[in-house]
Amino acid sequence: MRYLYYGNSAYQLLNILNLHHQRQNGFENLPDYEADLIMQDSFDGVKELCGIVKKQDIFKTVRLVGKKDTQGSIPIVSALGDIVFPKNYLKRYFQIENVKNLYDVIATPKFMPVIAAIWQLNPKAELHLLEDGAGSYFSYFDLEMRSKSYKWFYKTFNHGKDFYAYRKAYINEPDLYFREDKDKVIQIPKFDPDHLKEVQELFRDFLIDYPEQIDIYWLSQNLSSRKGKESFDCAEALQSLERDSKRVLYCPHPRNPENDTIFLGSDPKQIWELQVLNTKDIENKLIISIHSTACLTPKILFDKEPYVILLYRIVIKHDWKYFEMMEKVIDAFIRKHRDPEKIMIPSTIEEYEECLKRFFASKKKGDRYNS
Repeated sequence: MRYLYYGNSAYQLLNILNLHHQRQNGFENLPDYEADLIMQDSFDGVKELCGIVKKQDIFKTVRLVGKKDTQGSIPIVSALGDIVFPKNYLKRYFQIENVKNLYDVIATPKFMPVIAAIWQLNPKAELHLLEDGAGSYFSYFDLEMRSKSYKWFYKTFNHGKDFYAYRKAYINEPDLYFREDKDKVIQIPKFDPDHLKEVQELFRDFLIDYPEQIDIYWLSQNLSSRKGKESFDCAEALQSLERDSKRVLYCPHPRNPENDTIFLGSDPKQIWELQVLNTKDIENKLIISIHSTACLTPKILFDKEPYVILLYRIVIKHDWKYFEMMEKVIDAFIRKHRDPEKIMIPSTIEEYEECLKRFFASKKKGDRYNS
């Protein structure tokens, strides 16, 4: 069976590498399994990562597509023409051999025009979804197309199928997944320890040595009020950390890498999940964010339990249509912990200050903070 994987983040690449390795070693008992990889050029280091993967012959082919070529505002006539002539569309953006009727499965975290075009040329291929971080648990897979007319036209020229016709959804932690399509969910197997060591070695240049005193990670996020969320002005919350600025690493979002704070900024090349493994005492560190995927992955992927402060109750409108689901997922996430008290969710800035005090107390008195 021939698979095509598509990803646009380092986290997705790690999941793809894990799934690929597991399938090569018997997961799902796939006959004559082989696979290709396409990555989107949307984060620092992706070209180098693709080069490393390609050099190791991990996949039959490895391709990189430009973000500007796969997203954005496109005139409707041109977009509809791309649907009618998908092969010509693909040839415009990267060199590609004939992909018609090549794949049995196409695996992607979201709708992308490149994948849409390839699926048109592989009408017998199943569409599978790959976890896209916290959003896959909290809200939805991003399967919407540009417009209703685009969606109708694509479905008409794709044998009556749009991206909601996916057959399976691969998730790292099904216990945190409560959506209606749970019957389609399959758990991504845990990393094989030896394979994980191989991946760490391959990507060793993406592991960063930060100062030893760093024990607080601020994971920045940009939210859109158009989606029913509040835009987050983090100045007040960050001010609470200024007196301990040498202990803080500010980690801008990979797709919005600005850092205008007084804090040391993370290296844009770092792969967070591998950085977690490279941090000897990660369970005595503190991660602060609104609801970033990176707050969940130490536990989900590696069963590591750092302290976590989630700010979503302060930041996000409680009438946001996915807020209730977020609460449900986080509650289940907390219950999976050996020490549930290490997850702190303040509702006010004052409560946030208390959470920081509890963490600082834990640093003075050992593994547990004072309640």
